[in-house]
Amino acid sequence: MRTITIGQRIFWARIHHNTGIYEVCELTVRTVYPDTFVGVDKDSKQAYIINYDECDKTIFDTRGDALEVVKEAEKYKKEFTIDKSEE
Repeated sequence: MRTITIGQRIFWARIHHNTGIYEVCELTVRTVYPDTFVGVDKDSKQAYIINYDECDKTIFDTRGDALEVVKEAEKYKKEFTIDKSEE
């Protein structure tokens, strides 16, 4: 298991296929628990609870590694359309 420490800066490949969210968030670790940790987004100050299982899948030490994962996921993103027939 990877070691996460309070104050550590990490990068999260935030990928939500159903909502079309593909971004890299810079987080600072705020709290560490046995199975999870809490990271706070640099810009929005939103806190996210992340499981240690996500390390090296969506949590990385460098922005470049997280960006690679996001770009790969975007290749398979869903296309969203608006049905105007109900208007």
